[in-house]
Amino acid sequence: MAADIYAESFMSWWASADDRDRKLYEDVLGYEDKYFKDMTLRADSILRDFLYLEVADENGIFQPAALDGPMMASSIANWYYRFKVVDLPKGTQGRISIEDRVIEISPECCESPSVIMHEMIHAYEHALEEVAPFFRDILLFCLHKDLSEKIKDLYSLILRQSHALRAEDVYMEGGSHGVLFFLKSLDIDIRMGLRLGTTFGYGADSEDAPQA
Repeated sequence: MAADIYAESFMSWWASADDRDRKLYEDVLGYEDKYFKDMTLRADSILRDFLYLEVADENGIFQPAALDGPMMASSIANWYYRFKVVDLPKGTQGRISIEDRVIEISPECCESPSVIMHEMIHAYEHALEEVAPFFRDILLFCLHKDLSEKIKDLYSLILRQSHALRAEDVYMEGGSHGVLFFLKSLDIDIRMGLRLGTTFGYGADSEDAPQA
């Protein structure tokens, strides 16, 4: 029933969405295909070892196969998020309401991939918890393994951002941003050639922050 309500809200929004909102949604789908194969549990991602298996064909010969079909339910399109470019409170670049399935981006940031993908990470974390919560730890493990080969002192970065005092400050200002969120944000920074901490925000990209 809830899915029907979200679907109706999405269709109503799409019918009246202006050009900026439609472009934002189309950009999001493009970012998903390029940067979020892991969080949508696709076998052609860093999760490949955990999603591939061998299945016997009609001749009894084992062939490689992938398990990324049903799990694609974690795609943002299947959660009926509406994307809106709207004026937000001073200092707020973007925000998400998981309950209402709405992501809002400020006009000055509607062309900023890092701001948009910051909110997308929140959406995928929620989808992952709903669709395949057992994959959360696997994804965290795979991201850490991959980033350890690209960032010379990943531990220091994680410690700096996830220390109890720092994590509490971020939580009080903008809600939950755990280690999985941080690792995924670093993955995006590296792949986009951004300063580490840019996608995470909250000062994580300050001048004294360690870099790759």
